Parts: sequence; structure tokens; C-alpha cells
Amino acid sequence: DNLDTALELQERWPGVRLAVQAQSLVDGAKLSSLFSGMQVINPLQVAADAVVATAFGERVRGVLRLAEDNLLLTDYRIEPGDTMAGLSLAAVSGGYGLIPLQVTPLGQRKPIVLPNLERVLQPGDALVVMADLQALLAVENGTLAPPRWQLEVRGCRRNCNSFEAQVLLARYLALAPGEVSRYLETAAGPQRTDAIYQAPGRQLQQGLTRLGVECALLPAAQATA
Repeated sequence: DNLDTALELQERWPGVRLAVQAQSLVDGAKLSSLFSGMQVINPLQVAADAVVATAFGERVRGVLRLAEDNLLLTDYRIEPGDTMAGLSLAAVSGGYGLIPLQVTPLGQRKPIVLPNLERVLQPGDALVVMADLQALLAVENGTLAPPRWQLEVRGCRRNCNSFEAQVLLARYLALAPGEVSRYLETAAGPQRTDAIYQAPGRQLQQGLTRLGVECALLPAAQATA
């Protein structure tokens, strides 16, 4: 009866996006193939992702269904030798596909909500992330995707604050301030940074622009020499 009603509504208002709930994995697959314009929600599939994540030893707080993905709100405790130990949140986000929501450093009780991406995870830190099952599998297997972006520095305006620009570059690139001064020497042409993940790269670009640096974030293959 519910399916008949959904089909009738879809025929009457073809532009409306409808959702139906399947009672089994098989029914969900059949409905998805038969009605491509209809959202099929399968509670068993949502639960299955949570069970698999829990099997890794992680605590799943809840599941959020977003578009076609099941996003798992998951707790991590960073241990020595962990695949996330010693990594910045930028690497965790860009390399594993996790969305860091909060981190509680070892010895502290109050969590840091939406922490800075340059923060480095240490053993004992508690981390709460939102991620799909594939991202959690990547963490479990230590499959870290490499950074694929570069910041191209093209010049400095008259009001450029070179000192603050070097400090900002050093912070995001994990280098000493003296090691990044070459990126601001653009007389011979644009200078490119080493590869960086997209999210921190975008933040770095915005920060440098405010300091008077002309720059652009480009896919590594598109950065010009």
C-alpha cells in the first residue's frame, strides 16, 4: 500500500523527490534499480555500517543518512602506533576522509570543538569524527591519500606583511620560518609550495591574501613553473 501511494504521488508530481523505506537488503536493491528517481532508505544497511565500524573497536555514537551515504559519528582514542598518531588534522581530513568535529587533548577535560586543521594528534587524545564506512576502513588499513594541491605564490602587494606571511606559511607547511622565505621571492617567477591538502591549503591562501600576498591554490598538475 505504501509503495502504491508513493508511485501515485510520483506520477502526480514528477518533480517531487520521494523516499520509501525498505524492509530488507534485497528489497532495497530491487527498489533502487526499479525507481531511480526515488530515495530508498534501508535501515538494515544503515545498521550494518555501524556494526562494521564497531567491529574495528571504535564507538559509533550515531548514524546520519545524507544523500546516498551513511555518515557515522565515531569516537577514536589515539594510541601509540595508531595510524593517526603524529598526523595533523589536515592529513586526517584530506588523507583519510574524516571530518574532525572535536578533540580532547590528553590530560584535558574540555574538548576543543571544530579544532584547527594544523593541530597534530598525539597518543591519548580523544577524537570525534564524522565519516562514512570507507573513510573508517582507510584509517583501519592506514591507507592515507597523498596531498594533491600546491599553493602558487605570484607576488606581494605594497602593503604585504612579509613577516606574518612567513609565520603563516611555516605554520601550515610545518617548516621553520626561515625555510619558507623563498616562497615570497617571486622576482624570477611564481613560487610553488610542496604538496598540501585542499582544506588547509584554502585556509592558507585566504590568510596570505589578507596579508597582501597574491597566490592561488591549484591542483599539483596544474601549477605552473
